[in-house]
Amino acid sequence: MVGGAVAEWAAALQDTGWGQVALIARDNALREELNLRARSVALERGWIGGQTIEVGEGERARQFTRGDRIIARRNDRALGTENGTRGTVTQVDPAARALTVEADDGRRIVYPADYLDQGLVEHAYALTGHTSQGATLERAPVVGRPSDFSAEWGYVAHSRERTSSPTFLIAEPRPDAEER
Repeated sequence: MVGGAVAEWAAALQDTGWGQVALIARDNALREELNLRARSVALERGWIGGQTIEVGEGERARQFTRGDRIIARRNDRALGTENGTRGTVTQVDPAARALTVEADDGRRIVYPADYLDQGLVEHAYALTGHTSQGATLERAPVVGRPSDFSAEWGYVAHSRERTSSPTFLIAEPRPDAEER
């Protein structure tokens, strides 16, 4: 089902444009998997590319290139960014290890190496329902397991879009689910 959701995301991009489509997931593990798969499709199709920098370590290690969709994860007044600021990478400076981003609200923000190395910028091809609150997108395919869809979470996840998108159900149990 995850592959189908990413294919739906890619098809929706053809109709709407960059930044107007995001996958919605219940938890961070699924969000991260969807981000990796969507970014791989974006690279394959040439939607993103060019110079790349790698930031962070371990689980927070990420590569960024021109065109990447990102989300900031901490407020920083000096940079002019807030937790949840989303945008598109417009420039990569490998020497300074910095990213220039056009935020979705039109602001230009430069994220320096120290902010990036703390893991405070993540890919935003997929968002959690919580992170997507307040966002309005043209399309937002929702991905989750049947047990993820409480009335509240389902409402938040499905009310992010202007155009109806499909829901993708994952039949497998969570990898960390205990055997009963």
